Amino acid sequence: MFPLPDSGNLVELICQQIERGGGRLAIRIPDMDGNTLLGEDSISWRQLGAEMAACQHGLQRLGLAVDDQVVVVLKPGLRLYTLTLALLASGMVPIFVDPGMGLKKVRQAMASVEPKLLITYRHVRRFARWLPELRKVPSLVVDGPAEHKNSLAGLYLPVEQALPVCVARDKKDIGLITFTSGSTGAPKGSNRTHYSLIAQHFTLQAHLPASANEIEMPCLPVLVIHNLCNGVSSILPRVSLNAQAAGDGMQLLKQMQSEGITRLACAPAFLDVIAEAALARGVSVPTLHTVAVGGATVPAALCDKVSRAFPQAQVHIVYGSTEAEPISSITVQEWYKAAAVSGYRVGPAAHGCEICIANLSGEIATEEALMALRQPAGKVGEVLVSGEHVLDSYYNNDAANAALKIPRAQGGVWHRTGDCGYLDDRGQLVLTGRLGDRLHWDGVWLDVYPVERRLDQLPGVRRSALIQVGLHHYVFLEADNTDRKTLHQQVSAALVDMACPPMTLIWLDTMPVDGRHNSKIDRPLLRERAARYRFRLRRRFLPVAGAHEKRLLP
Repeated sequence: MFPLPDSGNLVELICQQIERGGGRLAIRIPDMDGNTLLGEDSISWRQLGAEMAACQHGLQRLGLAVDDQVVVVLKPGLRLYTLTLALLASGMVPIFVDPGMGLKKVRQAMASVEPKLLITYRHVRRFARWLPELRKVPSLVVDGPAEHKNSLAGLYLPVEQALPVCVARDKKDIGLITFTSGSTGAPKGSNRTHYSLIAQHFTLQAHLPASANEIEMPCLPVLVIHNLCNGVSSILPRVSLNAQAAGDGMQLLKQMQSEGITRLACAPAFLDVIAEAALARGVSVPTLHTVAVGGATVPAALCDKVSRAFPQAQVHIVYGSTEAEPISSITVQEWYKAAAVSGYRVGPAAHGCEICIANLSGEIATEEALMALRQPAGKVGEVLVSGEHVLDSYYNNDAANAALKIPRAQGGVWHRTGDCGYLDDRGQLVLTGRLGDRLHWDGVWLDVYPVERRLDQLPGVRRSALIQVGLHHYVFLEADNTDRKTLHQQVSAALVDMACPPMTLIWLDTMPVDGRHNSKIDRPLLRERAARYRFRLRRRFLPVAGAHEKRLLP
């Protein structure tokens, strides 16, 4: 159990830190054009409180009330954070949707909510007017003339209050809704209650303790709110957050040195950029003592690289998901000491978190039915997680709730992550792949992580991915300009050794990755490429542009 603030409102925790923080830096956010710094915006704790209070009064002047929903489409910036916190303090519900998920999914998301206001940029507002779901929703824009009636600046008229008023919230009251989308199906709106947000904060704090007056560089913008609850200053990196893998390593290291960064939270792609630069230039960040890396699998090569680049820092590999963050973690130092495994070791369950491995083949309605399918140590199955910080439901989505949430007798739920793995004899979790990415043939099922990890360790291989389309199997390979004939033989031998089915090998110049972290392999895109390849082959066309193919015959 954790200490709830009197109001049950997440923002009360932040207001407590504002009263202590005074003129100290709360948030600094760079304005980037690629790797070019255009400027920076900073705000102190005292200013943060005043801005939140002013925005709260502005929202009330618009006639918005408790539980009203507001769609927010803004990139990370001070207005995003002060607006979000003012909405939360007022008991209103900010809704975040990624326009990059595509028009169809944006419309599906908007059809499931009832927004009273849209806050965004002028070009997004023009686009929204063509959507039936948003056509009649009033809007404010952040980039319009300040004096215009539809300008967000009109909300921020100075008030005498130093802090916003935190409206009382109970355990089931929605805090915010975030829409995420997988490769198939309608987007799911994660129902983040104030209680779950508070629980997540205390779970993260117990798992990766942080003290006030520290300075963190979070590459995941949502972590800024957690830092504010801790009294930790947040300085975002000088890189486009949707292109972290293309960052300037030396520029980032200089920023970390000059700002005295003590903590870093990032995805593998970002960590690789700065570790590579640090080793190449012999540069260190002596103030850095904690690194948390997550959002995708962390290869052994990166563990080695970061250990040499930042030997004074304790590096944590963190496993979690949108619905449950964190689930588990392991330090790189512990990872080195542990026995080698087939897959990716991600450590024991986080504080207040339970992990269940079960052999599930369809929907499970009760905890009793789940426990009957629970797997013993060493046996692979689907990973389920439970805890007070695990989201109980998706907003207005009965189908997703029935498929992915299993009610517990004691309260709360078991959440189906869609990941596969097993618990070893020490209770540490090892991931073996995604349920939907398993290969199958002749009644055999194969998890891809152990095979991909084996291939990634071959000389010259930068990254590999195993994909199935219909009855056909493919291995995509991003490799150095090495002896491809020899590498082809090594890959074939490894696949034979791991009892894989016959596969088509496709060479890639660059492995496609997700737009959020630049770290997860974009498997849906690879499936599209493989399907196009099969079609073109049947039509006697050339293979997929930028790729070269050879048949592997294990």
